[in-house]
Amino acid sequence: LFFLIISIINENYEYIYYTLALLVGFFVLFLIYKKIHIKIPLLVALIILSFLHLAGGNFVVNGLKLYQTSLFVIPYDKIIHVFGSFVITLIAYNLIEETISKEDKKKTLLVGFIILMIGVGIGAIVEIIEFLATIVFQNTIVGDYANNAGDLLANLFGALLALIFSITHFIRK
Repeated sequence: LFFLIISIINENYEYIYYTLALLVGFFVLFLIYKKIHIKIPLLVALIILSFLHLAGGNFVVNGLKLYQTSLFVIPYDKIIHVFGSFVITLIAYNLIEETISKEDKKKTLLVGFIILMIGVGIGAIVEIIEFLATIVFQNTIVGDYANNAGDLLANLFGALLALIFSITHFIRK
């Protein structure tokens, strides 16, 4: 709610939209949490991701929103996309791991592919949400087609990192 208030005060309609979307997402997660059993560290990572995303569009450093800055040479936007896809892909692994039979556990490559596709697919949905923001709101900080393609590549990179982490865990079990 903190970022919603800041966005309203600053008339940052793009981030009112993102904040409301995240609040709806967390509300749905709250409703289904007992059925899906997401591990607490992953929930914490999801909260951190949400904070970093909303901070990126609301906090200003040297006259620029965080999303318009870079850490060393890596744009803040790409860092958030890598981290976001990493977290989402780990959550996908967490959800799938609970439903895999002993026989399916032998299919490491198939399980890995499914986890990767979920992470990349959700990253693509995020890009669609950003695209919708560019249609609805003037002067967004989303960027152009090259930015969109770079975001998709960052999503793939984050999902691949999570896949490596997940498969290592999967094989050890």
